[in-house]
Amino acid sequence: MKVELVKILSVGWTNIVYLGRSNGKKVVVKSFFNNPRVFFLLIFYVICSFLRFQIPPAFPVFPKTRLKNELSAHKTLKKLGIKVPSVKHSEKFIVKEYVEGLNMDEFLKRTESSKLIKKAAYIRGKELGIVHNNGHAFVDNKVSNFIITPDFELVSVDHEFFCRKAKEFQMELDFITLLSTVPIEIYDEFWKSFSLGYKNVRKKLPEIERKEILGWSMIAFKLMQLMGIK
Repeated sequence: MKVELVKILSVGWTNIVYLGRSNGKKVVVKSFFNNPRVFFLLIFYVICSFLRFQIPPAFPVFPKTRLKNELSAHKTLKKLGIKVPSVKHSEKFIVKEYVEGLNMDEFLKRTESSKLIKKAAYIRGKELGIVHNNGHAFVDNKVSNFIITPDFELVSVDHEFFCRKAKEFQMELDFITLLSTVPIEIYDEFWKSFSLGYKNVRKKLPEIERKEILGWSMIAFKLMQLMGIK
C-alpha cells in the first residue's frame, strides 16, 4: 500500500500521527516509537496503582506491543458497537481511514452550547459504561482521543494502552484521564451528563468517590502540563 505523508498532525510521547494520502484519499498514519519519557508514564502508572493499594496491571511499553494492542482494541471496540476508524494497513505502522470532524478537546473548548456539551458528555459516559460492563478499559481516555463527526457521532481513535480483562484501578484511570482533560470551567456540567450516560448502562461508578476523581484529575492535569503531555 503506497501512502504519501502530507503533514504531521500530532507528536505524542509514544507516537507520531501523520495526515497522508493513498489512492487520492486522505488517511491517518500512526507510527509508534521508543521514548525514554514513556517510562515516566509507566512509573506514574505504578505509583498510582500502589496508592490505590492494588498490584499494577500490565502496561504495554514497547512500540511493537502497543501497535498489536491497538489493532486488537479496534476489533474489540467494533464488536461492542463503539465507532472506530477502519484500519487500512499495519506492519510497522498503522494506516487508518481519515475521520471528518472535530477533536473532542477542541470541541469542548470552542462550543458555547451547553446542550451540545451535555450531549457529548452523555454519549462518552454511555460508551465508557459499555466498555467497562464488558470488563475492558481504555486506560488512556483523554478527550483528545475522540473525534466528534458532523453527524455528532463519537469516534475513538487512540487505543494503544487499551486493556482487556481490566482491573478496577484501570477503570478508575479512565475517569481520571478523561476528566483531567475536560476544561475546568465546564467540569461540573460535563460530569453530570457523563455520569448519567455511564449509569444508563452500568449502575454504579467505580469505588473511587467523585471528589477523589476530581482531586486525582487535577493532579494528573498539573502533572501532564509539567511533563508537556497536554
